[in-house]
Amino acid sequence: MKMPETRHQNSRTMVELSICVKDQETGKHRKLTGRCQFSKNAPMWGWDKFMTLEEFKDSSKGYLMKTKCCFEAQVAIIGSSKTD
Repeated sequence: MKMPETRHQNSRTMVELSICVKDQETGKHRKLTGRCQFSKNAPMWGWDKFMTLEEFKDSSKGYLMKTKCCFEAQVAIIGSSKTD
């Protein structure tokens, strides 16, 4: 999809996104999915806390094995709009 070089000051883009960290031992992955709106007026997006660093490093969870981890992310553009 070709994106325009310049965007209107009040343009917004609605997306559905997900992030997943894979449990490399048991297959019990941690995944969050949501929708958010990107715009110049609202630069913040996402989740306050996906997981704590301690949980990520906990070897019994299987997310970090030695020095390796596996993340998966998906982003889908739902639509866009321009307000005056």
